[in-house]
Amino acid sequence: MIISVLIGTLAAAILYACAGVIATIIATVFIARLPDVADAPESHVLPLWLVPGISAVLGTLLVLGHSTIGQVGLIALLVIPLGAICIVDARKGLIPDALTLLPLVVLLAWTALHGPWIPMFLGAIIPFGAFALSAALSKGRGLGWGDAKLAAFGGAILGMSASLFAFALASLVAVAFALIRGKGMKAPIAFGPFLVIAIVIGILVQAHR
Repeated sequence: MIISVLIGTLAAAILYACAGVIATIIATVFIARLPDVADAPESHVLPLWLVPGISAVLGTLLVLGHSTIGQVGLIALLVIPLGAICIVDARKGLIPDALTLLPLVVLLAWTALHGPWIPMFLGAIIPFGAFALSAALSKGRGLGWGDAKLAAFGGAILGMSASLFAFALASLVAVAFALIRGKGMKAPIAFGPFLVIAIVIGILVQAHR
C-alpha cells in the first residue's frame, strides 16, 4: 500500500513537472511575440524552475488528497495554461486570449457533453461580470480585460462560490503587495499571477475536502 502511494505520488509529481515545463515553453513563445505595452506593470522574469517546481508540488498534494486519476489528469492539463499565464503576465503585463478563452471553451464544451453544465457556466459568467465591470470602469488601468477572462476561466474550474471567495482573497493580497512594495496603489501590477495562485489554492482546498 505504501509503495503504491509513493509510486503514484512520484508519477504525479513528474507529470505535473512536465506540465510546468510545457507551460514555460509556451510562455516563452508568447513573450517573444507579444509587443511591449505602455504603462505596463513592472516586468519580472520568473525563474525557469518556478512553475515546474510548484506544479510538481501541486501534483503531489493532489494525490495525497485522494484525487481520482481523472481529476489528476484533468488538472494537469489546466496547469499548462495557468502556468503560462503566470509567466507571461509577470513579464509582459498581458494575458493572451489563447491562454484563457481557448481552455475555457474546451472546458465548457467537455462539461456540456459529460455533466451538468449550468453550475460551471454560472461559475464562469459571474466572476467575469464582476471583473469586467472593474475593467470597464478603470478603462483597463486597474484590472484589465485579460484578468476578467482569467476570472471566467478560474470560475469555471472552481465554481461560483469558491471562485468569488478565492478572487476576493487574491485582490486583498494584491493590494497588500502593492502597499508593501512602496510604489502606491497608482502603480500597476500584474494581477494574473495572484489570480492563478488563488485558483491553485482553491483546487487544493476542494481536493482535500
